[in-house]
Amino acid sequence: MSTLTVNKFNNTGIDVAGSLVAADSGGDSFHNDGASFIFVSNGEAVPITVSVVPNSDAGCRTTRETIVVTIPAGGTYIIGPFPTTCYYNGITQITYTGVTTLAEIGVFRGQ
Repeated sequence: MSTLTVNKFNNTGIDVAGSLVAADSGGDSFHNDGASFIFVSNGEAVPITVSVVPNSDAGCRTTRETIVVTIPAGGTYIIGPFPTTCYYNGITQITYTGVTTLAEIGVFRGQ
């Protein structure tokens, strides 16, 4: 599992493609502040499922609070932001199905 860097941007923009990294097959995490979101690019030939797991300390770890998004082959999605009441315990965890080096992810936040 890798800890992703939160890429901050302002009104001059950001190079999204240059900020993406390979999704880790064991999952990734990031420091959530309630205003960050994730950008996922699926270069796979099949759909992948991205799950954002809630914080178990807050009593939120249930099927209802787990965010599950299926991204079609070749699709790019923005997911979030994530309320800190359920998605922060030092880090927010992200898991994936069927990830190879063709799936990329980035975490972004406006300044």
